[in-house]
Amino acid sequence: MCIDDKNSGHSHTRHGGALEHGDAHTHDHNSWTRRSFLSTLGFAAIGSGMMLGGMPVSTFARSRFFNRLASAENDRVLILIQLGGGNDGLNTIIPVTNDIYYQKRPTIGIRKQDSILLSDDIGMHPAMSSLEPFWGDGNMAVIHNAGYASQNRSHARSTDIWTSAS
Repeated sequence: MCIDDKNSGHSHTRHGGALEHGDAHTHDHNSWTRRSFLSTLGFAAIGSGMMLGGMPVSTFARSRFFNRLASAENDRVLILIQLGGGNDGLNTIIPVTNDIYYQKRPTIGIRKQDSILLSDDIGMHPAMSSLEPFWGDGNMAVIHNAGYASQNRSHARSTDIWTSAS
C-alpha cells in the first residue's frame, strides 16, 4: 500500500516506500514481481506462526499450486480473498433477479436498488463500493458456484481444503 507521508502521519524507514519519494517510489513498485511477492508472502506466513504463540501455520511454500504460480513465466497475478467467519456470500454478491433469494431473506436480503449492479443479474453489497472501479476496468471477476469434487459437507474441512489447495 502506498502512503502519502505528508498527510498520514506515517513514516517509512525504507526509501521508496512512500509516495513522496518520487522516482524511488516508482522504482520500488516496478521492482516487485509476482515471484518476489509470493516468496515474501511465504516468509510472512512462516513468521506469523511465531506471532500466533507457536500455533502451527502452514505456508503456501508446500503447496503444488503455490509452486506452479511461483514458477510461471508471465506477469499474471492471482489474488484470493478468503473471508473467514461470518461472511454471507449471498449478501456479498447478490442474485438481484432471483425471487427465491428475497423469499428466503425477507429482512436481510439486499434490495436490487441498494446494491452495486455488476450486471443485469448480480449486484454487490453497497459496503464493497471500493471494488467497483476494479469491476468497471475489467480487473475483477466473480466466479459463481466454485467448489471441488466429492465434498464432505463439513465447513471446517472445506475451509482447510480451500486454503491449502489440497
